[in-house]
Amino acid sequence: MKAIINQLEKAYKLKGNEEEAAEQFVKGKDKYKKAASLKALENFVKVAKAKLMEDVLKELEDENNREFEGFKIYKTTTPTRYSYDHNADWSRYQSQIDKISKEKKAIEYNMKLAFNKGITILDEATGEVFEPAQFKSGGNETFAVK
Repeated sequence: MKAIINQLEKAYKLKGNEEEAAEQFVKGKDKYKKAASLKALENFVKVAKAKLMEDVLKELEDENNREFEGFKIYKTTTPTRYSYDHNADWSRYQSQIDKISKEKKAIEYNMKLAFNKGITILDEATGEVFEPAQFKSGGNETFAVK
């Protein structure tokens, strides 16, 4: 474990060479091992950043902006979030939006269904006709690692 951590501490040296390093990383066999390693690194980065947060912010109190090997390290803030639901007008509008969104999702569902079946759908109860949705993008193959 210690040897891996020592190597991770040198990852900053990849700056500007990420593409080349990635090309070298993906070469060869053991593609599943490499995919699993990337997932482990992704999880590691989240956990390590959270654990490092307090110390880095404390050091940045004296000086809000530091540089290290071409990286700028500085304090920033997360986006401010507001609550509006205590306002009667806002709540009324939100209720209308929610209702319309639900109706819109039902239309989208029927249009996707029509697309997947290659037909036009008629809702016999309401008389609504649902043309197939038009393909926009997506559906590309990828892989996931859990």
